[in-house]
Amino acid sequence: CHAVASSQPRLVEALCGQLVARVVDFSVKDVANTASACQRLLVRNGALLEGLVRQGLRRGWRFRPRYAEAVLGACEAAGFEDPVVQELRETLEVSQAAAGAGSPENDDNSGEVADAEEEDGQDRPFFGEELEPLLAAPAGGQAAPGPPSQQPQPQPQLPPRGR
Repeated sequence: CHAVASSQPRLVEALCGQLVARVVDFSVKDVANTASACQRLLVRNGALLEGLVRQGLRRGWRFRPRYAEAVLGACEAAGFEDPVVQELRETLEVSQAAAGAGSPENDDNSGEVADAEEEDGQDRPFFGEELEPLLAAPAGGQAAPGPPSQQPQPQPQLPPRGR
């Protein structure tokens, strides 16, 4: 990768220009992966690095500390310093301080990459699953025995066939 980047700097700069235009649509994983690639390729494009930092800040709580560290690492490798980089650094310090020692939700070692469901906010039960307990309770307030899938379901009545 690095050999291609050093032998064809115009190609890398053209790619950076394309990425800058699209970084606003990046997921947290896209931001972290792009930052990692920038660090490996020794990209020094300030616009791209600033865009990655801003997108990370924009993603808020979804932008986990390991993602922020990847972006900060790319900025350090490029020698890029900007007020938004400092803001990301401060945000990372605050989130790490708030995480304390051993909170499983904020643990950086909890896995390689978060699921797509997590970043889309779909890590909660489906709407139908939330309604099942409410639908299972009869009008008297007592819950029906067993989950709805184990209860006998009424069979649909088909209309009689015409003869």
